[in-house]
Amino acid sequence: MKKPFIALVAAATVFGTTAYGIPTLQLDASNAAYDAATETTLASSPEFTLFALFNGLTPSGTYYISAALTPATPSGNYGSFKFNGTTVNVTSDMSWGTPTLLPSHDIFPTYYKEFAFTFSTSDNSNRFTNYDVQSVVGEHTGPIQSNTGNSRFAAFSIDLSGLAPETGIHFDLYNYSTKQNGELKIKFAPFSHDAGGNNLVPDGGNTALLIGLGLVCLGLFKGRNAR
Repeated sequence: MKKPFIALVAAATVFGTTAYGIPTLQLDASNAAYDAATETTLASSPEFTLFALFNGLTPSGTYYISAALTPATPSGNYGSFKFNGTTVNVTSDMSWGTPTLLPSHDIFPTYYKEFAFTFSTSDNSNRFTNYDVQSVVGEHTGPIQSNTGNSRFAAFSIDLSGLAPETGIHFDLYNYSTKQNGELKIKFAPFSHDAGGNNLVPDGGNTALLIGLGLVCLGLFKGRNAR
């Protein structure tokens, strides 16, 4: 049996690149900042908004966002996170490996879950003037709605506060289509235009440690006065 030919297309390179070299697909977040070391837009708190960006006004078909656990860990209970109001238990609601339609990169293999969606094209509520997320300096606040914008976005609420401390979620964006000759064409946001977030313990847990020591000292002080 003849196997279908699969064409992998990074949406920032040969296919899907539009004017000014802005990728066809990108992920952004608010509030967030671009981390040059990991080439990822990282949220500044566990609760944030994730944006899928399409460079153009006529997206078609189904798109996918992969939510992958970082760092890669063995099976176990690492809490949960919410994707647009849907609670995902880590790792019982997730799959191990690499999403079938996404080329592997250094995040995988790990536990992941895919979310399917479509970009609305019915009105101007999700139009914006496109930009390269990698070039945004300082705090990212996401796309700004504009009735005359040249692109479309989809927004998703993310809550990572239920994750085990020091774990996070990495997000990838992609879609695929089948041509008449049976060729499967996959488009994905360049790995330099992904997004993510963590459930970090503020200031390395020092605040919690100081509070704990304070309570111990208070208990000793009260004990002495009670004698």
